[in-house]
Amino acid sequence: MSYFRQYVDTMWDHEQDDGSICPGEEVWGASIIYQRPKDPQDDDALENLGIVDALNQLIDRPGLFGTIAGVLDFLQEDPHHEEVMYQAFDDPSVALLHCYQVGDSGVFDGLLVAACRINGEAVFWIFLHD
Repeated sequence: MSYFRQYVDTMWDHEQDDGSICPGEEVWGASIIYQRPKDPQDDDALENLGIVDALNQLIDRPGLFGTIAGVLDFLQEDPHHEEVMYQAFDDPSVALLHCYQVGDSGVFDGLLVAACRINGEAVFWIFLHD
């Protein structure tokens, strides 16, 4: 989350027009919506999909349509976008992969994809829309 906080910078802390959020109070939240298992032999079909295929499956889950639809539209705009996702998150060196639904309590919504490779490198992709 520290990388996400760095990315959203000054948007992390803000006050709502109605004063419901005090300055300095964190309003961004994240909830995990996908986690690839460490053991690729796991029988759960959704957990073993490539990143783009997993996102296509997640769109049907309650509360995720708004988040995932924008991401899938972006990926379909140019075949290069999908290829970049595959290279970053489906590479055999990826040891840990998590996807989070992120938002700021009302204005922004999005997806954070985080991967850790076996050599310790981390890869992040953040997609925000309002």
